Amino acid sequence: LDDRDDRIRETAIRWLQTSCDAEAVVKLLTIIQNRDDSDVVRGLALNVIGQQVGYARIDSHEKRVVLQSAFDVVIDLLEDDSATVRWRAGESLVMMMQSQPHAEYPLDIPSDKRQQAVDGIVRLLQDDDEAVRLQVTTLLGYLQDVSTMGAIIQMLDDESEWVQVAACNALSYFKDHKVLPQVETKLSSANGKLREAALKCLVTILPKNESITYLERFADDENYGIRMYVEHQMKQ
Repeated sequence: LDDRDDRIRETAIRWLQTSCDAEAVVKLLTIIQNRDDSDVVRGLALNVIGQQVGYARIDSHEKRVVLQSAFDVVIDLLEDDSATVRWRAGESLVMMMQSQPHAEYPLDIPSDKRQQAVDGIVRLLQDDDEAVRLQVTTLLGYLQDVSTMGAIIQMLDDESEWVQVAACNALSYFKDHKVLPQVETKLSSANGKLREAALKCLVTILPKNESITYLERFADDENYGIRMYVEHQMKQ
């Protein structure tokens, strides 16, 4: 982790995904707070920190204590100068906030801290960087916090159609009929990927007997991916 070659450090950090003790987490925390370090290295370190919680890899009380303290550090990085670090911080927090029903040493995140993290992630939906908005929209879908659904719906009007695609995908996780009118407007988009994402969202939310109308409508769409998706759904 202290090598001069960033490529070697990146490899070392990736190895820590599945084998990371409390001492290694402390080292990763040092890396993510070093604003002079590589954005890629810091981003990978944030990802590994999140994985320790999200994938229930906390195997000692010492490691849990360190990760508990890491939560505040990662929240602060939502406002980092680096776009990569900002969305990676959001990713790390989402993994840390997801439920750990079978974890031997689950994190105890107070409700006010969790809300602070959620609010900080939602603010990134207004980031100037398109990649940040896209990644964060996707992450909020994984988090499935209903308080964020309105903010995700607003991303259907983002200036980037790729962010709009991410919003359709994210909203499909909520399976809430309230999003249907806004998502349906994207079915008329000239962007095939956006039409496909909107269609998939609608089909995921609606019962089979109601989604069939949309599937039949797009059976002959010019987009190959949509036609294949419709064909597959029709056979089920």
